[in-house]
Amino acid sequence: MFKIVRFPKKLESFFDSLKDQFHWDHFRYFRTLVLLMTISWGRKNIAALYRHLDSRSQPHRSRFNNFLNVGRWQPQIVLQIKASEMLAALAPGKGELIELIIDDSKKQKRGKATAALIY
Repeated sequence: MFKIVRFPKKLESFFDSLKDQFHWDHFRYFRTLVLLMTISWGRKNIAALYRHLDSRSQPHRSRFNNFLNVGRWQPQIVLQIKASEMLAALAPGKGELIELIIDDSKKQKRGKATAALIY
């Protein structure tokens, strides 16, 4: 098992534009939780995620519970800001069509027995 001692500098630029959308120290909890969710497998509760943090430099897991239970940020606005940034990074030309495909199906997506793609 591994421990996260500090937030990776390489990822800071991804989160920087969202910093002003959070009250108090909740931005720190948000970006740490996103990082933990992306690298953790299995159950996604705070206790399971928290075990990957080095407790000497991180707040107690009850602070993360508080972040999730008390809405001091607007998730819709944060998502819209990040989606707009990512769309701008694609630099679409005038009149160019951009398609976004979201697949939330439970079907297997790899291997010999995958379902056919329906267009």
